[in-house]
Amino acid sequence: MEILRRLKTIIVDQKVTSLRLIANPEAFSIQNLKRTYLLANLYDINVDLTIMNKVIPEGVGDAYFKEWKKAQEKYLVEAEAAFYPLPMKKLRLFRSEVMGLKLLSELGEELFGEDLSVVISTDIGEVRNFIPLPAIAHLIKLDKAKLLNGELHIYFIDERWRKKK
Repeated sequence: MEILRRLKTIIVDQKVTSLRLIANPEAFSIQNLKRTYLLANLYDINVDLTIMNKVIPEGVGDAYFKEWKKAQEKYLVEAEAAFYPLPMKKLRLFRSEVMGLKLLSELGEELFGEDLSVVISTDIGEVRNFIPLPAIAHLIKLDKAKLLNGELHIYFIDERWRKKK
């Protein structure tokens, strides 16, 4: 338990740690990113950047990608609004899977240029928190969430019941 306490101290120290959120411009990926951002805020974890990965480049005019590009444009606008005021960087879809030092260097240069000031590695692994919500939750909009006396309170807005003007 002492190791976990020390780890928590490091993770919530904004002078030491920041979280960078990465997603593809697709509905499912962005929804997962919103949940991650919500949890990071609940636990006071510093988030300093969002990255949209695998964005189809402007020059791609192939008819096959027309609908994909249209959908990505919509999701990029949604993501920018959802994560404002966090800065958002867009990383293009590479011609092949990013593997090897050459492509990783190209990716790093594209995202950060010479500013690679935050390099953190750990063997802690991945930590996930899943909060089951009622089935109706997919029809309503998340308003806010907060911890009160050790309990998570999640507030939703059901816009189906709002009066139309």
